[in-house]
Amino acid sequence: MQDLTIGGHSVRVYDSIEDLPIVRYNKFMKCLLIDAGVGGDLASVDRHLYKAKTYIRTGKTELAEMELENLRQNIMFVSNNITPRLLAFSALVAEIDGKAQTDTTDGGLQKVADVLRDATRREVEDAVDAQKKKIDDELHLYFADLFNDESDREYYDLLKERTNAILKGITDGEDNAETVQRLTERVLLHVKPKAFQGKDSAEIRFEKNFEKLCLRLSEYTNQNVKSLTVMAFYNLYEYAKEQIKIKQKQLKKK
Repeated sequence: MQDLTIGGHSVRVYDSIEDLPIVRYNKFMKCLLIDAGVGGDLASVDRHLYKAKTYIRTGKTELAEMELENLRQNIMFVSNNITPRLLAFSALVAEIDGKAQTDTTDGGLQKVADVLRDATRREVEDAVDAQKKKIDDELHLYFADLFNDESDREYYDLLKERTNAILKGITDGEDNAETVQRLTERVLLHVKPKAFQGKDSAEIRFEKNFEKLCLRLSEYTNQNVKSLTVMAFYNLYEYAKEQIKIKQKQLKKK
């Protein structure tokens, strides 16, 4: 656990896979998925418009329409004061001013977010980034085979290349605006938009996949899978994979 001051409140948050409940981690990642795909501030509005224009210019009208749908939802979030990134942080909050926060439903997370509403955008950004990095580092350390995303590395390589191009333009005085623009488009378009509306939305698929995984893993333990920590959950996942491989080998021998 880690103690922080957010929006004038003393906040205790989960920051390790050893004590972070898997249900909270799932909520955390779902809210970050929504934040990345939809967003909840005016900066996201500009991002959606830029990407939609780029898709239209390159003839990818279907992706442009999806981006505009996400823009519409983004504006609804802004107008209703819903901030997916703050909700993501709320999923990690164990206590506020000494009072335990145990409701991990969407409504419960919104109540936590409402209490922390006075937090600055910088406070929330820094807190989410710091906790996610620590959790990601631990997952990569203990479960490298499960959390080794090549797409992430490509994305950060693009960010690095763009940053270097900007710095070179400043230090060397080169007119490399076209290079920076090209890299900016590649960064923004690296991940194609997901649909966040309808019965087959990215959010619903994310929740259903988690529920299916919990049901499958329940075959390999007497414990309630949803009561496990992130560490225990993925240890069980690896154990289940090993047992399936053993069973498959036994079937081949017959």
